[in-house]
Amino acid sequence: QEAKAGRLRGLTLSRGERLECDIVEGCERRSDNALSKRRFSAAVLRPCQSGSGPPGSDADGDTLRMREAAQNALKHLAAELEQEVMPALGVPDTFPAASERYFELVDRAWNDHAAAGRESLEAFLQEVCFKGVEVFSRETLLSPAAVATSQKLSVWLRRLTTAPWCWSAQQRRALSELSELAGLIHSDSTDALPDLSDRIVSVLDNRTQRFVVVLEGVRNSANQQMILRTCEALGVQEVWFVPPPPGVKYRATMVRSRHASRGAERFLTLRRFASAEAVAESCRAEGRGLWGSY
Repeated sequence: QEAKAGRLRGLTLSRGERLECDIVEGCERRSDNALSKRRFSAAVLRPCQSGSGPPGSDADGDTLRMREAAQNALKHLAAELEQEVMPALGVPDTFPAASERYFELVDRAWNDHAAAGRESLEAFLQEVCFKGVEVFSRETLLSPAAVATSQKLSVWLRRLTTAPWCWSAQQRRALSELSELAGLIHSDSTDALPDLSDRIVSVLDNRTQRFVVVLEGVRNSANQQMILRTCEALGVQEVWFVPPPPGVKYRATMVRSRHASRGAERFLTLRRFASAEAVAESCRAEGRGLWGSY
């Protein structure tokens, strides 16, 4: 109960993480100042420091035995997933039963084997379970028989995306994208798929080089990445950069916005100039007009 209240207060807690909790003893007084009963309240949750308990104590030994048992259980679940469940997922006839079995095994690990510890639990889910699903999904979507199972695969991946397990943010996004892709394959299964080469040529033909976007002195890399994404979406092929003046602090991107460009810079023509004067000189040489916005 205290852990739940701590999460509501903003305390970051992860399943499988050992915690220490100070127990504060208090007393409730009556109106006549007589003691009524002893009360205890829990406070100050914090991660458990290794070796903080009495060495060799019974409680410490029980904890180690529980951890080892839970870690062994995760190894058995991982072996069953890799040897039995994942191969069955790739067969259309056994996919429904195998997908339910996958969900059952992972849910059991999450709910029953948290004593294995946070690192073991995250290694099981984020490495064994996720990598297996990712490889299977990509192979299935690229196979000629993808249409037969695309609808069921899309629903199953959406279910995994919303599961309470400790997927990372990138993994949840990848599962969501795979689910959307499977849904698109299903929705287009009754229609003839367009020739992708023609579509690529059409997109490139509609790119414009009549004007370029010049970013002068942008001090926030997250803003810069989102501008690149916008240019790529609107068909602007060239983007020029002028760095901030010397001595001006440049704000590097935060982790949450590191992928804000979504890889758009790979499809753009990028040029870097030392100063605004160099940009003006290049515009004169190429016969371009120069427009400024503040």
